[in-house]
Amino acid sequence: MHDTDLKERFAKGDAYPTLDGDPEASQISALCKAGHENFDMKAIQGPAPFSEYDLYLSMNRGGPGIGDPIDRLSDSVARDVNEGHVLERFALSLYGVVLRKGSDGSWVADEEKTVGKRAEIRAARLSESRDAKDFFAAQRKRVLAKDFIRPVREMYKSSMQLSPEWAAKYRSFWQLTDDWSF
Repeated sequence: MHDTDLKERFAKGDAYPTLDGDPEASQISALCKAGHENFDMKAIQGPAPFSEYDLYLSMNRGGPGIGDPIDRLSDSVARDVNEGHVLERFALSLYGVVLRKGSDGSWVADEEKTVGKRAEIRAARLSESRDAKDFFAAQRKRVLAKDFIRPVREMYKSSMQLSPEWAAKYRSFWQLTDDWSF
């Protein structure tokens, strides 16, 4: 955020953003006004130089984990929520963990309800699943049509140009002709 009102906020003792842990309830948007805002979802910073009282936030949310999220120990999910690493609403939607408030006010996993919720998630997954050969056929059609967002198409194109070995493996996997390229 460039050209912010932070100097005035500080001088008046007004509230200002100190963190931004919930993308649906942004402290930055609520507690700071700016002449220019650039919310870049591509994780790259544009060419504008920063000035005093400009605001910059760089966040990485999540990332690849090991295993199925609904196999995670429910007590571990509750601990993450209590420690502020996971928002409470995501315990249910991402991990299938049903939480309730304990007598001390902290979140506690309800094991019985969690088992039921996770069974529902597994059943829903199964009802939406399809055979691997059908999935492969649909994805091959996307490859043949080069139906990818521009950065992905460019990545595949440059990878094929930089590594003939990789290009040959890609073509072989997707059963493409030897001269096929992006």
